[in-house]
Amino acid sequence: MSTPFNDVDVSLNSFEAIQKLKDDGWIVGVGNNEYKPFDVVTRAEMAVFIMRAKYGPYYQPAIPSNLPSDVDPDYWGAKWIGAALNENLMDLYPDGKFYPRNPASRADMAVIVWLLK
Repeated sequence: MSTPFNDVDVSLNSFEAIQKLKDDGWIVGVGNNEYKPFDVVTRAEMAVFIMRAKYGPYYQPAIPSNLPSDVDPDYWGAKWIGAALNENLMDLYPDGKFYPRNPASRADMAVIVWLLK
């Protein structure tokens, strides 16, 4: 078993799930051995969750060719966003942008649940 995240207390009802996902490579946290269990998930982070849910914890997406104008190719989540868009697993907003730093929507969450059912 790996070292628990510094900010995930053993008293949390999510402790075992978070620890197991970390041990199995599904999640890596946000740096400094932290998970930030109470933070809101961004759309960029949701793209990572969706693609890993579909292809496994060690999936690495290809360099995308389909990025919307608000996602810089050098952005940390660009490959994940491109992969999720390529597979129609996430949508752009009506204005054609992705807004990677926005909170993930209920629609985004519905895709995750659908993939995991």
